This record gives sequence, structure tokens and C-alpha cells, in this order.
Amino acid sequence: MDAEVSWDIRWSHPMGRTKLRNVENSFTGDFVQNIAQIAWAGQNDTATFVSDPAETSVNEFSLLAHERNGVFFS
Repeated sequence: MDAEVSWDIRWSHPMGRTKLRNVENSFTGDFVQNIAQIAWAGQNDTATFVSDPAETSVNEFSLLAHERNGVFFS
């Protein structure tokens, strides 16, 4: 069964940034803790699902990250 899902994520209010680099394990990353609000919708041939609006989100923890490892590590 085919299905489609979409997300609307709003990132804001950066609270801190952490950069990590571990040569031994071939891992590097840049991480930003912040606030995120999300709304989503999904549908298939027989059903549609829709979240509440993003403004109603309750943020517990949000982390936006860019990381590289393995063959992409440099």
C-alpha cells in the first residue's frame, strides 16, 4: 500500500552548540539544542491522519545535528 507523509518543523531559539570529533571512531558532529514545533500529515488510499497545529506542540527536547562518520568522516 502506498502512503505519503509530510512534516512541517519549525526550529528556533538556539540554546547551545556542541562540536564533537572522535578520530578513533571516525565520527564528527555539530549539534545545536533548540526549540522545535512540528505538524505532520499522512495519508494512504483508505485513511488520512493530521496532527494538531505546530503551535500546539510541547517541546521536551530538540537537537538539530550534522554528523559524519565512516567513509564520510574527514
